[in-house]
Amino acid sequence: MINTTDTKNFLYVDQGITGIGGPFHGGIYVFSYRQVYKLIPTGRASSAYSRITLRTDVGCIRHQTAVMGEDESGQPALYWLSHRGPFRAGANGIEFIGRDVQDRWDLVNLGATSVVGWGMYLPEKGQIHWYVSVSGNNDPNERLVYDVR
Repeated sequence: MINTTDTKNFLYVDQGITGIGGPFHGGIYVFSYRQVYKLIPTGRASSAYSRITLRTDVGCIRHQTAVMGEDESGQPALYWLSHRGPFRAGANGIEFIGRDVQDRWDLVNLGATSVVGWGMYLPEKGQIHWYVSVSGNNDPNERLVYDVR
């Protein structure tokens, strides 16, 4: 005899999923272009996750720009690029961290036909490096560096 359970393991996102981050702070972060959700495990097979909407004004522009790293106190943090620039989720919630690079961010080609950007965390330097397409380029041609300290 085989036991089965009906599940509702899907998440409807108006604009489509553009990124996933985590696990982080007890859940998985799911992004659309202008939304951030947190999925928290319920422990129930019939409804495996509960969804919390964290933001409806910013999201993640591309999965490859979301990276796990640490914050200035060594705590886990999730970093990503939104259409407005760099963001971080950490001990202080979701924060915009792009003020220092706003002049460069204004040149990012969000409509790049190849790759808008991608990122990586360099733990030995305590830095997030994002490579982005700027000034009409369709492939990343500039690096933005965020020092987590």
